[in-house]
Amino acid sequence: MKKNVIIVLLVVGVTANLVLNLLDRKYEKKLGYVRSQDLVYAFDGMKEMQLKFQEQSKVWEANMDTLKMEYQRSLSEYQGVMAQLTTEEKITREQLLYAQKNNILQYSENIQLKSKEEEDKMLEGVLNQVNSFVEEYGKDNNYDLILGTTLAGSILYGEEAIDITQELIVEINNNYNGK
Repeated sequence: MKKNVIIVLLVVGVTANLVLNLLDRKYEKKLGYVRSQDLVYAFDGMKEMQLKFQEQSKVWEANMDTLKMEYQRSLSEYQGVMAQLTTEEKITREQLLYAQKNNILQYSENIQLKSKEEEDKMLEGVLNQVNSFVEEYGKDNNYDLILGTTLAGSILYGEEAIDITQELIVEINNNYNGK
C-alpha cells in the first residue's frame, strides 16, 4: 500500500510538473533588445539625412567664406587709400567696415542656430522613423517587449541571443530602400 501511495504521489508530481512547464511555456514572453545608437547610425535614412545636412553646411560655409573675403577686400582697399581720405571719409569707411564685420558675426550666429535647428529636426524625423519601424517589427514578429540601449546605460547587459540589432538594421534598410 505504501508503494502504491508513493507511486501515485510520484505520478501526480510528474504530471503537475509537466502541466506547470506547459503553462509556463504558454506564457513565455518574447524579449529582445536593440543597440539603439548602432541602429540609428546604420539606418540608410540617417545616412541620407547626414549627407543632405553636410551639403547644406557646405553652402553655409561657402557663404561665410565669401562674406569674409569681401570684408578682407574692403579692409585692404581701405588701408590702401586711407592716407588720401579726409577725416569724414575715414569715419564713413570705418563705419561701413564695422557694419560689414557685424554682418559676418550675425550671419555666423544665425548659421549656428539654423544648423542646430536643422540637425535637431533631422534627428527627430529619423528617430520617429526608427521608433515606428521597431514598433511595427515588434508587432509583426510577436515580441512582447523590445528594449533599447542608450549611452546612458539603460541596459547594462543582455545575452546576444536576444540582441536583435543586426536583424533590425537589415530589415529597416530593406524597408527604407523598398526591398
